[in-house]
Amino acid sequence: MAALLFPDVSNTNGVALDAALAKQEGMCAVSAKASQGIGFVDGLFAANWAAAKAAGLPTMAYHFLDQTGSGQAQAQHFAGVVQTVCGGLGVPLMLDWEADNGQIPAAAVVDDFLAELAVLAPHAPVSVYTAAWVAASAGVSVRASRCGLIWPNYVPGAGNPRQIVAGVTPGWFQPFSGWTAYTARQYTSSAAVANISPCDVNVCFDQAAFDRLFTVTAPPSPKPRPSPKEKRMPPFLARAIDQATVYLVDGGHAVPVHDPADLKVWQAKLAAIGAPTDIVTFSPQQIAALTA
Repeated sequence: MAALLFPDVSNTNGVALDAALAKQEGMCAVSAKASQGIGFVDGLFAANWAAAKAAGLPTMAYHFLDQTGSGQAQAQHFAGVVQTVCGGLGVPLMLDWEADNGQIPAAAVVDDFLAELAVLAPHAPVSVYTAAWVAASAGVSVRASRCGLIWPNYVPGAGNPRQIVAGVTPGWFQPFSGWTAYTARQYTSSAAVANISPCDVNVCFDQAAFDRLFTVTAPPSPKPRPSPKEKRMPPFLARAIDQATVYLVDGGHAVPVHDPADLKVWQAKLAAIGAPTDIVTFSPQQIAALTA
């Protein structure tokens, strides 16, 4: 079973990730902190993002939820930071839902955050990092349980992340708060990745799980509008108010009908197609325009 590893990096590491070296070491993607609360911007986010993209690694931006503002306000702050650094919101996104100075944001705040993010970034894959004890303390977030779960559950070991991950039992998971499985698991906070040690590292155990985290859904192509069909007026008979000549008007053009027998023929044809057979009276100018 393939183990697809990706580090979690932030300003707490003190240095931007050497993403090229991390890729050489077998890292498959990067998760980088972008923001926190309603005003904090991670000082290493831009450098981490640029390095990961330059190395060709799929990259996820995440927001640390705290107590400084509503879920909606924090989502707007997060979106603004991602928009500025990443050039748009069509990128993988993640909400970091854990204790902040001993306090856990309520499930209602999480729901508000995710609802706003769905409006701001409707095509971005959104995942949630949280632990069972956090969700149990804060209450069930219906919206969070619909997202991919990045679940922190550590195994012993330090140093080489590939050696540490050997201690992970891939299928073990105890469902909580609506999640029946995890998408990725943060299995260590003690790895050495490129130039960062210690470093948090996550693992996906199949490509499909990895793709759910990092694949942006393309917006649906707009359906071509059918060209409006020009409504064609049925043919009709007309004469100028001061003239005896009757005209057959069809498609904006008028043709004189001089013979009374022809007039009867045309009236019969008009009646057969449901068109009016009465002769309409026009002004001389209107008739002149139709016969020009």
